[in-house]
Amino acid sequence: MMGSEESLYQAFVEIALKAKRAGMRRWSARAIIEVLRYETAISDADKVFKINNNQTPKLAQRAMSEQPELVGFFQRRRA
Repeated sequence: MMGSEESLYQAFVEIALKAKRAGMRRWSARAIIEVLRYETAISDADKVFKINNNQTPKLAQRAMSEQPELVGFFQRRRA
């Protein structure tokens, strides 16, 4: 993955909070990952996030545990 794990997390939270504040009650963590891939691809090809899809649940869980506004925003599924 290019870019640090922390910068990926911060970008993930930023998009999630924008969605929440825009009135979305829930959203897909995987959709946020795809938004990040798209936005970095068109804005700066040298800084495209290389994200393993296995990171998605961990990012969502961390966001919900560290950001009170995002509690319950992502649906957790059992493996």
